[in-house]
Amino acid sequence: MASLATGLLAVLIYRSIDFNKLPMPCVLPLADVPPAKYAVPHPWTGKFAMNNELQKSIRLFEGKIAGSESVAVAKSGDQVYLIDREGYLKIAHGNPAEPTSLELEPSARAYLGPGRPLGFHLEDNGDLLTCNCILGLTRLRRGAGFQEVLANGVPLGNGSYADDLDVAPNGDIYFSDASAIQSALNRAGHYDALRSSILTMLQGTPSGRLLRWRAATGETEVLATGLWFPNGVALAADASFLMLAETTSGKMLKYHIEGPRAGQLEVLIDSLPGYPDGVSLAPDGNFWAAVFSEHAPLLNLGRPLAQGALGPGLALRRMGIAIKFDAEGNVLKTLVDPDGTKVSAVTAITEHEGWLYLGTLVNNFVGAYKL
Repeated sequence: MASLATGLLAVLIYRSIDFNKLPMPCVLPLADVPPAKYAVPHPWTGKFAMNNELQKSIRLFEGKIAGSESVAVAKSGDQVYLIDREGYLKIAHGNPAEPTSLELEPSARAYLGPGRPLGFHLEDNGDLLTCNCILGLTRLRRGAGFQEVLANGVPLGNGSYADDLDVAPNGDIYFSDASAIQSALNRAGHYDALRSSILTMLQGTPSGRLLRWRAATGETEVLATGLWFPNGVALAADASFLMLAETTSGKMLKYHIEGPRAGQLEVLIDSLPGYPDGVSLAPDGNFWAAVFSEHAPLLNLGRPLAQGALGPGLALRRMGIAIKFDAEGNVLKTLVDPDGTKVSAVTAITEHEGWLYLGTLVNNFVGAYKL
């Protein structure tokens, strides 16, 4: 009864608020989400059969790196790049084919704030491209002491929630703008990207976009709109299409860049067992999806009860999930740590010489799993 009373009170408070006089995200009224848009989780059976494979993972740099959402291996093969939740770039030296040989530098190499760096990509020439949910799309040239902003709040409309990116052979950058609800500082003084994603789920408006920054002109164009928290981006080996994780709906999308369907977006995997985050190209031409957690059923309850009362106390199950799939959406492998014993909240996967490096938004380590 107490929870019901809390829910009814939240509804009454919500209806009494003039949202036009409040700061973001309150200026965004709750949207009436069609039930057909709700995430429908695939059960942990068949191609998504539950297992304990990711419990074989090891933790790297535990207590020395907090919240490196992504992991990048340098072309030289002797460095691993990490960016912590404060925005500091840290580099580990050693042999990435032997993760336990890696040693993290004691001090940061560069500061990539303010804001929260999320997905990043290390170019062959050593330039580092980063999606920062406050600054936008940025570039740190090799050896430079400061970064430059390539795109922010463009074109028209949204502020910036640059989330993940990939780079085509011609230098064009494809990246996701996840939501109109930007990250804000939490009580600990960190930009809380997870809270923004949950607010986007509860608020209900699919305000995300897929964007392309043109290397030849420095201009940014919108490729797709109306996406419900678009997240990971991964180009195919020939750059003829890309994969795009739509976190809130629990779907994997495919955007066609070339061919007769150029410019079209299709649902490739309609139902995943959890919320997809990062996507990456595997060396064999297939793809890895990092799944943050399994679905939270409370998010599919009727509005505004779930939005007004349940959102602030929403808890996602701690578990680690990695899913491999091909260009047609066929699931090839599912790896799980069902209770987060070794890894959880996986947000990015980088495959390198038989190892999966597992980035995480919230933990104080990165994971490594031997294939």
